[in-house]
Amino acid sequence: MKKHILSLVCLSVSLCMACSDDASTAGSGNSKQDLKPCINNDECQEPYVCIASSCGIPANTGEACGKDGRVCVEGTCEGGICTTAKEPAIGDPCTTHPDCGNKLACLADKCAEKLGPGSTCDDNAVCISGVCHEKACAAPREPAIGDPCTTHPDCGNKLVCLANKCAEKLGSGSTCDDNTVCISGVCHEKACAEVRQEGETCGDHAVCTEGLWCGFENTCRALPLPGERCDENIGCAGDAICEENYYDDAFYCYLGDLTDGASCGEFYECASGWYCSPTLERCVKTVRNGEVCSDYLLCSSSSVCLNGVCTQNLGDCETDSDCGTDSYCCNEDACDMKNVCIPYGEGPRGDTDE
Repeated sequence: MKKHILSLVCLSVSLCMACSDDASTAGSGNSKQDLKPCINNDECQEPYVCIASSCGIPANTGEACGKDGRVCVEGTCEGGICTTAKEPAIGDPCTTHPDCGNKLACLADKCAEKLGPGSTCDDNAVCISGVCHEKACAAPREPAIGDPCTTHPDCGNKLVCLANKCAEKLGSGSTCDDNTVCISGVCHEKACAEVRQEGETCGDHAVCTEGLWCGFENTCRALPLPGERCDENIGCAGDAICEENYYDDAFYCYLGDLTDGASCGEFYECASGWYCSPTLERCVKTVRNGEVCSDYLLCSSSSVCLNGVCTQNLGDCETDSDCGTDSYCCNEDACDMKNVCIPYGEGPRGDTDE
């Protein structure tokens, strides 16, 4: 019996020691998760995440790293602290030019400024111009016609890359595929075009500057106003829109959605619920039947203003016989508008024929 008890005690102690070892291991950075290869966070156990293809506990700049599985999120771990990589500086030790970055060169095992024209050199990397010619740094060379190229920037600002060789920019009328190849900087409808100002002639290979359009007289002008002819592909000035006029099949600018008191007419249209008074030539509010009406509060086209109230207009008439059932011909002196059919109960008469 004592042997069994002793065995159980030993087993318990062993298990406790194992637990203690696991706990200390997890906190000491010796966990099996430390630097375990990974592709994403799902392959790491919390609090570990996948950093630079290895499982680790993230550490930010200035925090401790290198122990307990702590890995720098950015920069490098130097002296146990996460440090952001710094640009190479003059005087830093080096062995090759790349050690000094793009702006400096490695001279006599120290980073130094690159050399100017005429300085002694042994390779292109030490020269500001990037050209070491006959053991001396050459002055920067502008790209020349015929130089090989792959993109327009390879040829500088004055030339362009055409058929993989630097060439002069193209003049007006030359075939083009982008603005860069044209002297004017404008490729319009696959041809280089000149840019014209207001009042100048426009048309074939000549386009108007921004904010102007080529009018029907082939002259650059400001965008058309309401009432003026327009091009549906270009539009009109301000909020006006270019619409077809069905009377002459031409396009004109119209300004719509006008409201209270705005001037209106053929090319200036009132908004829904507003009416262009022919006498006032201004937008006035239209009211419904039974509502008060006046010169500024007009009835809809299917109603008349009778005794200051909008009343349904059932048609023109001379006598009651011209009107339908339940309506009469209003032609009494009390009728503001005579010879219109209106329902009984409206106007001077009562609810029935009296």
